[in-house]
Amino acid sequence: MSPRLLARICGSAAAQAAATSRARCIMGPDGAYRTIEPPMMTGLETRHSLAQRSQHEEGGRRRLGRRRAPGYTVGALAGIKSKHEAQSYFMVGGDAVEFLSVRFLGHSRGVIRGGISNIRFEDCVVAKRTPSQCLATNGGGPQLGQPGDAPIYNVTVMRHTSRNTGDDSVAFFRVMSGAVRDSYIADSFARGILLDRCGAGVEVTGNTLVRNPLLRHA
Repeated sequence: MSPRLLARICGSAAAQAAATSRARCIMGPDGAYRTIEPPMMTGLETRHSLAQRSQHEEGGRRRLGRRRAPGYTVGALAGIKSKHEAQSYFMVGGDAVEFLSVRFLGHSRGVIRGGISNIRFEDCVVAKRTPSQCLATNGGGPQLGQPGDAPIYNVTVMRHTSRNTGDDSVAFFRVMSGAVRDSYIADSFARGILLDRCGAGVEVTGNTLVRNPLLRHA
């Protein structure tokens, strides 16, 4: 949490001091705010303290929807997903990984990171178990590389079919060469293809994207 946001949420002299010392601010059972050093406070406690703050300000009641999201009107249909943060595969370090003709049902998000290059996904499918499902999976698809990792090379996703993922269907992070081509990607809850700080050597050709964009982060 940034110092400025911390001070705005807690709104006290203790919070102002915490903002400069990287401490955290919580509200105790008596309604008083206290600062706690980061190692002593978990993310769950942070969320709990903010929930207490919300209830305190609203006189013990939570009220949802007081701030309308931009671009939405009253009565608009909104989708909410819940991710369990697990992976169908998680690989760190090594070289030369291939997924050939794999069908993913129920969970398709996986991470290949730690400098692994020479990755290939070919003729893989992410599909719903039944036609009545809204999402095929609550997560995304292959996450190749990671934002804080070293650059990787020769990463190819081809003839990949993905429908209704809960997050990015295909994500490249710091990939310097490779391709996403001849793939069909539809109705992702996020981006169809995400290229995050990727090199000019990554080609994106021959793909069909339906109701989900290609996004490039420089």
